[in-house]
Amino acid sequence: MPPVYDGWFLTYGVISDFSFKRGNKMAKNIRKKLIILLFIVFVFLRIFSDDPDIYMNGDFIKYIAMGKHFPYHTTFNNQVEINHGPFFPYIINLFTHIVQKDYIAAILISFLSACATFFIIYHFFMMLTNNFNISYTVLIFYTLSDELIISSKVGLKESFVVMLMMSALYYYAKGVKYGEKGPIFVSSILSGLVGITVDHVIFIIPSFMLSYIFLNYKKIDLRKFSFPGLGYAMIPIIAVLLSYGAWTGVKAYLYSTNYYYPAGVAGAPVATNGFGLMELINPRAFNETDPMLPAGFTFRARDYAFNLGYIFNVQPFRIPRALNLNTMNYLLEPKHIIYMLDFYIPLALIVLYFLFKAGFDFIKTKKIYGNIDLYVVGLFLIFVSPITQKVSSPRYIYMAYIFMYYFIAKGLVSLFMKFKANKLYPKILFIVAILLLLLIPVWYFNHKYFIFSYDEPIYYYAQNTADYIIQNFDKDDVVFAHAGIIYQLIYLTDNRFVGIPPKSDNLLELVEYYGIDYIIFDRYYAYDYYHYSLETVEFVKNHPEKFEFVAKIDEEGYQRSPENSIKPDEVYIYKVLKGGKNAENGVI
Repeated sequence: MPPVYDGWFLTYGVISDFSFKRGNKMAKNIRKKLIILLFIVFVFLRIFSDDPDIYMNGDFIKYIAMGKHFPYHTTFNNQVEINHGPFFPYIINLFTHIVQKDYIAAILISFLSACATFFIIYHFFMMLTNNFNISYTVLIFYTLSDELIISSKVGLKESFVVMLMMSALYYYAKGVKYGEKGPIFVSSILSGLVGITVDHVIFIIPSFMLSYIFLNYKKIDLRKFSFPGLGYAMIPIIAVLLSYGAWTGVKAYLYSTNYYYPAGVAGAPVATNGFGLMELINPRAFNETDPMLPAGFTFRARDYAFNLGYIFNVQPFRIPRALNLNTMNYLLEPKHIIYMLDFYIPLALIVLYFLFKAGFDFIKTKKIYGNIDLYVVGLFLIFVSPITQKVSSPRYIYMAYIFMYYFIAKGLVSLFMKFKANKLYPKILFIVAILLLLLIPVWYFNHKYFIFSYDEPIYYYAQNTADYIIQNFDKDDVVFAHAGIIYQLIYLTDNRFVGIPPKSDNLLELVEYYGIDYIIFDRYYAYDYYHYSLETVEFVKNHPEKFEFVAKIDEEGYQRSPENSIKPDEVYIYKVLKGGKNAENGVI
């Protein structure tokens, strides 16, 4: 055996002599050092940004506003926010007491959550495969994922949710696999917290079922109706049902005690009569939802490809996130075509190879119990299912990214074994780890801004408007505000805001119901791009006898990058000439 050095830099000969199997002390030492090397890269890619400013809008500022209103969890019309569970805003409020700035607190939560997920992923796949090569390859792609890098340094809940869900899944799988009660109880606590954080908790129940079927310490025997350990295995599922059921019960109570509730897009009111289970799970199922953001399923392959394509987008071979047929004229560069041909297409082929091999092996063996490949495919299908919704986003399927990276990792390892080059794979992992360390100075050269040192954030499309409201409105004035700017105005002012309804047929009734004094909308979200509530906006403009034009506010634009720029905007303010204040709290 060649000499082994206890330092960081190990010879290729030493690395190739170890298959990284558990039980080998020397291999464990090497594994630890490779994990530390990769984690250093992981951290550096996430604590520095290429942007000197932090921009507050959308869900980012919405979560912070909810945290600011702790423990009431209120936003639109000063009523309970029902589109998002309370746990993440509560954690923001807690961290704000530590770091003082609420937006830094939200970013810190995302970063720490991503760090925790890094180690959870490693232990999860080591538990499943007992194969360091596969587990480490999954970690490499998780480290370099462009979407997951971004999610770990913004104040959105996705990084936090992935950490909670991945932790709950890991401890559940560990509990059923080894027949241990402790992990089951830990999973129950985590699952309960997921239930008051995100509606996607519904996907964790089938993932638990798969874990019980595929991994249980004793095989299920349907003929004898034998389900070993089922009692304890049901505890986390019951915890999910109780916590999510309680939160759903809160929604049902609020719907049943309010004729209208600001549950639509950006707080637009919806008529709650006749609500059912679908409306409780997804408020977009209400008829009054903006037609720009409908509920329901889509079967367009283009929508699926859009979301799945982001999974492969990794550093340093990044494809611009805004690249599409409309932007390719100025965003697509020759290097991006090279990335696609030389990197992304081979990755896609490796995934197809894995799926073909996993399917062939299953047909050949007809093995379900203990079939790890089939188990992970099942998990992927569960957590990727949100792409079937008409309105979806890459951030809805971040859990699926992790399992796709397993496809790549297992496909690569299988190919190396097929060509009898499996001893070469550990060498390649070592080389990749060293090359990624060299990526750090290159990354820092283009990303010099420490994410925890931001000063005052920029509230784009809303700062000047908020100043105008503070100076000219009474604090008890109630405002219909447009999607895209309403979140910032809720946070920056003390007024009560409700989202502009998408249709104008009941606008006057809603003005009376909520006691609306002003209506505010902007050019960008009404005309330039999204066309939110356009029918209502046109109705307001075309009825000067009911709505008096008061002011036009200019909001600055910001050129962040060619793919991510903020155009200047105009915000229009109209005063309601008729309407009372008969529904101070919107309660019947």
